Amino acid sequence: MAAYGFEVRTLPTLDDGRLALDDAAFQLDENPPDLVHLTPLASHRGVVQPLDMMARLCRQLGVPLVVDAAQALGHIDCAVGADAMYSSSRKWLAGPRGVGAVALRPGLMDRLTPRLPAPHWAAGLPVAQQLGFGEANAAARVGFSVAVGEHLACGPESVRARLAELGVVARTLLADVDGWLVVEETEEPSAITTLAPVDGADPEAVRAWLLAERRIVTTYAGVARAPRELTAPVLRISPHVDTTAGDLESFAEALIAATAATGT
Repeated sequence: MAAYGFEVRTLPTLDDGRLALDDAAFQLDENPPDLVHLTPLASHRGVVQPLDMMARLCRQLGVPLVVDAAQALGHIDCAVGADAMYSSSRKWLAGPRGVGAVALRPGLMDRLTPRLPAPHWAAGLPVAQQLGFGEANAAARVGFSVAVGEHLACGPESVRARLAELGVVARTLLADVDGWLVVEETEEPSAITTLAPVDGADPEAVRAWLLAERRIVTTYAGVARAPRELTAPVLRISPHVDTTAGDLESFAEALIAATAATGT
C-alpha cells in the first residue's frame, strides 16, 4: 500500500488482535479512507476477525472493503459482499500452487487501471480480461477448479464446522504442554493454532526437529511475517479436515519430545 502512495492507517484492535469494531466504526466515520483492507484470518494467528460486521459497516459508510482471503477462503464464511476479495489457490481449498482468484464488484472493476498496459490490438478488452491477460498456468487453473468443486461437494458449512472442531481439540490438547502458550481462545472457530514459546523454547529449531524426526509439518512464523503484531517468533499448526484426534494427540507428544530435544 505504501509503495503505491497510500497513507496507511491501522484500525484499532483488542488485546488478542481482534478488530475493535465500535472503535473502528468511529474512526472510519470520522475520517473515511479511500478503502479498507482486512485480513479476516491471518497466517500467524487463528483469530477470526468480524468480517461480516465489517462488511456491513463499510457498506453503511460507503467505503470499499478489500479482503485478503488467503487463509480465510474455505475456512470461514467469506460470502459477505465485500467489494474486492483475493485468495491463493492452495491453503484451505487444497488446490495447486501457482494460481489464485480475485473477485471485484463491477463498479470497482471499472475504476481500475491495469499496471501493464494491454497491447494495441487488445486495448478494447474490459479491465477484467486485461487483468487475466497473457500467459497462464492452465493446468493449475483446472486443478483449482477441481478443488473448488470438491469443496462445494463436501459442503462448505460442514468443512467450516470440522475445522472449528479440530481447532478446539488441538488447543485443548496443547494447553498444558510445557514451554508453549496457546495464543487463541479454546473455542475460536478456526483450525489454526498458534504456539508462543516460553522458557526459551525455539520455534525454528522445534519446527526443524518435528519435520526431520517425526515427518510432521508445522509453520515457523518469524516476526517479519507480521511485524506490526509479532514481537517474537511463533509456531503454527493448521490441521485440515482429514486430521483425527489421534493425529493431534501424536503431535502433542511429538511437541513435548521436540521441545526437550532442542532445549538449551
